[in-house]
Amino acid sequence: MIQLIIYLLLSYGLTKLITDSVILNSIRKLIDKLNNKTLSEGIRCGQCSGFYIGMLITFLLPYTSSYLILDIFISACISSGFNLLINKIIK
Repeated sequence: MIQLIIYLLLSYGLTKLITDSVILNSIRKLIDKLNNKTLSEGIRCGQCSGFYIGMLITFLLPYTSSYLILDIFISACISSGFNLLINKIIK
């Protein structure tokens, strides 16, 4: 249970850092200049970024590391949904 909480908080924190932080604002502006609309919108979307961060966390962390496609996909969906839920509660 504690691993799930750590997973969810880690995914939310990383997603918030990528999508909204002042620290990475210059990187987001640089991506905007590349004229890649999909990447530009994806890096600003908490649900989209949460999905890919969930995949990355599942693949890299020792207690969640799984190489089964279904496990990675389900974990990414959980991360994305959690990010969406928290963003709806906060805003």
